[in-house]
Amino acid sequence: MQCPEQKKESIKRFKFPNDKKRTILGCNLLNLLLQKNGIAQYQIKYSSHGKPYLASDNSNAKFNISHSGDWVVCCYSDSEVGIDIEKIRKINCDRIAKRFFSKQEYEFLKNQCGESKTLKSFYALWTLKESYIKALGVGLSIPLKSFSVIENGYIKEKIIDTHTKKPFYLKNTEFIHDYSLSICQENKKVIKHCNIISLKQLITNSILD
Repeated sequence: MQCPEQKKESIKRFKFPNDKKRTILGCNLLNLLLQKNGIAQYQIKYSSHGKPYLASDNSNAKFNISHSGDWVVCCYSDSEVGIDIEKIRKINCDRIAKRFFSKQEYEFLKNQCGESKTLKSFYALWTLKESYIKALGVGLSIPLKSFSVIENGYIKEKIIDTHTKKPFYLKNTEFIHDYSLSICQENKKVIKHCNIISLKQLITNSILD
């Protein structure tokens, strides 16, 4: 199992055991995914904004990892990609949306009927925004409020990067009950394949051995 030393050290310093477990499983999931796509030897490095990438791979493979609650997800693509999953919990949507959402997104959220639909809509917007930032790989140097995934009252199918003018395609789904999953990537074929890997398969690939 390949894993950068700085990642191993950061995992050991995690305060909460569940955070440590999810991060380990994320690395294991990436390893299985790369092996499945014929990449057995690789080295992970980090950009100046902290985005991981394959430094020793010649296939132009891109990846991104996210975890929340009981799920760890990883996406693999031949173009820049970002993924975000969040467990849907009861929170003060209005307070957070006022701080981090654009005007269009906030109005979209206010137009939802009922607590359940509002919560699902909030997490859809939140994960879409996070996946876009992760696809760009620039961290929070782009404020969440500076762009919108809503246009004319609907979730956008794509968003244009203001600097490169490249289109990034968006996809949100309620992956499983009470979880919202979003993917953003340059390639229009978002979520071509989706496979569920058992916990047993991941545990057998420990990066801390």
